[in-house]
Amino acid sequence: VGGSWSQEIINAFGNSEEFNSRFANLSNTQLITNIYQQLFNREPEQAGLDYFLAQLESQQATLAQIAVVILNGAQGDDSLSLSNKLSACDYYTQQVRSGADYAAIESVRDIISAVGADSSSLNQAYVIIDSLIVNE
Repeated sequence: VGGSWSQEIINAFGNSEEFNSRFANLSNTQLITNIYQQLFNREPEQAGLDYFLAQLESQQATLAQIAVVILNGAQGDDSLSLSNKLSACDYYTQQVRSGADYAAIESVRDIISAVGADSSSLNQAYVIIDSLIVNE
């Protein structure tokens, strides 16, 4: 993507203050593993971890670029997990647009991290999000 606006956005997320405050003390292995955990609720397979670690350490790719590659490669249960997480995020966003208090965002982050490929985890997220919403 080199130099395009989308590359700038990817790198901005990877260099943001929030990213640095939450993840600056993690090793490269922990950072890559964290991407898999956040997206798919699982550890990376060893071959994938080794590949992305080599890419990162040789500076052939940034962590933000690696995250996008991992995201775009989602298949099977990983794709379902990601889709469910996005549905939970969309649901929360719709609630906020409807006047719900945004203050629950930290709790929602934890709720979404528990959403996986099974529909019951998504339904549970909806229930918990509803319990956090305080309409003004």
